[in-house]
Amino acid sequence: MRTSTPFYKIIISYFEVLENEKNEREVELIFKNKNPFLSRSEAIERYNSYLDIFSKEKEDGNIKNWLEILKSDIETFTIPTLNLYFCQDDNQENDLVLFGSLLENFEERIEELVDELNFYKENNFENIEEQKIEDLDGNKYLILKNSLFHNEDKKFLKNG
Repeated sequence: MRTSTPFYKIIISYFEVLENEKNEREVELIFKNKNPFLSRSEAIERYNSYLDIFSKEKEDGNIKNWLEILKSDIETFTIPTLNLYFCQDDNQENDLVLFGSLLENFEERIEELVDELNFYKENNFENIEEQKIEDLDGNKYLILKNSLFHNEDKKFLKNG
């Protein structure tokens, strides 16, 4: 029997630099719905919309669009990091980074996606849509359908 409904969140982290002082700042966007698959879909959609802006901003070093999105009054700061989390409960120590700059390689990213699916199965959620993938070494993985992958991950996957 399920004890809680998982949810998703996007965290944008950056360092504020004012008068030679550095302060880390975060913005959290929470996607919590009775249907966790709907929360997941909404979080991925929002994350993808931010990715376009984030990539452009990183490329040209201009953060004007982020100031508008975050409605922040920060004067100067570095390019932010953007990460998508799967949250099993309200304890942040249990959060899994599913996608973003905190996961450094394909193995880390695929492990988190497998763990996400395992949580749903272990907690007997219904209507789980799975996707089978295989890497170039022949390792097979079962993950939730419509999971995010970095472009560089595609070179590790068969039919990538």
